[in-house]
Amino acid sequence: FEDAIKKCDVLWVGIEENGRDRAVPVWFAYNQGRIYVLHTDERGSGEQSIPGLPDAPELVVVARFKYRDTRARRFHAAVRLIEPGSPEFEQFAAVLADRRRDRHGPPGEAIGRWRSSCVIAELTPAVA
Repeated sequence: FEDAIKKCDVLWVGIEENGRDRAVPVWFAYNQGRIYVLHTDERGSGEQSIPGLPDAPELVVVARFKYRDTRARRFHAAVRLIEPGSPEFEQFAAVLADRRRDRHGPPGEAIGRWRSSCVIAELTPAVA
């Protein structure tokens, strides 16, 4: 799965309902076997909202081949939320701010907005 993730700009992340994936494309950061995504419940904020978060203990992750609409890999991942105010939040928010391509303004401004309305989900792939 690592090769598939490293070749992706976005992942499809969400929940499985009635045998079907309800997932959305999200930008992410990958570090030491874990995937980090930003999530907000505030509609219209301009930030990504991932189906199942913040309550789901597990999400479905789909990596697709670049420039093709073909799955490279699909797997489940355990979820651990990283709340604003923790040192981990600051660490991974900085990494996510660097990865975000459509960020408006300097990284510090984005991170400041995220502290008030977002959580970071750490996804640990459950692959055999």
